[in-house]
Amino acid sequence: MVNGRITPNMELKEILVTMSDGAPGAAVCLAEMMNFNSKIALYNIVWFDSMEIYGSTIYRLWNGCCNRDMTEFNDAIQFLRSNNFSKEQIHEKIASGDIFSFI
Repeated sequence: MVNGRITPNMELKEILVTMSDGAPGAAVCLAEMMNFNSKIALYNIVWFDSMEIYGSTIYRLWNGCCNRDMTEFNDAIQFLRSNNFSKEQIHEKIASGDIFSFI
């Protein structure tokens, strides 16, 4: 992965710790992602890394935008991924707590 924090030779635990960036809420979210659907979770984690979404930003998306609902969280990620938004737009919308205001 170019300019990302995760690498192909990392173990899963190391990936989750790296992506949570010391934020306990992000660590819980990432664990929930893995429990919900590990294949989709890994795909989304690689995308998070490519968009520089780490730590508290992951938590903000899960908690603030999606009310800790993993189905809604996955739908939100799919929405962001499929609409070719810029990295800056994605970060702005996550920070605002309203990702669907793109529509």
